[in-house]
Amino acid sequence: MDAILGQWSAVAPDLDTAHLAVVARLHRVGHQLRLRAETVLGRSGLTQGEFDVLSALRRSGSDEGLTPSALAAAVLVSSGGMTKRLTALERAGWISRRPSARDGRSVRVALTPDGRERLDALLPTYFAAEADVLDGLDAAERDRLADLLRELSLRLDLRR
Repeated sequence: MDAILGQWSAVAPDLDTAHLAVVARLHRVGHQLRLRAETVLGRSGLTQGEFDVLSALRRSGSDEGLTPSALAAAVLVSSGGMTKRLTALERAGWISRRPSARDGRSVRVALTPDGRERLDALLPTYFAAEADVLDGLDAAERDRLADLLRELSLRLDLRR
């Protein structure tokens, strides 16, 4: 990355490329995270999007599950994208869709017992693959990086 910054500086000295020292590195880290996720999730026949849905259901702590719209909001996807993910996960036996006990007009999505068991078995491997990206950072460095990324994320959310 330093070489790329040097190249830009040499060929376009008037172009402001200071942001690349951060943004390009974030892209590279994101690429490494995607590669690790694809490797781990591929063994279970899952995509990252499907895993995100399963994770949202697991984190919710609700045996009753969530509505498709709540899931879509949790994973930042359109309702059409959510429908596609839910269909694939239901076919694979990870989730079930059933009418809400509170409101028969709405649907609740929940992990099946087999889906929860499979997800719980997958989570340690998935999290270890993610954590590997931070290998070499001590706890203080990791915490400082988390603080900086949190601040950046919050600022970006305010711009919407």
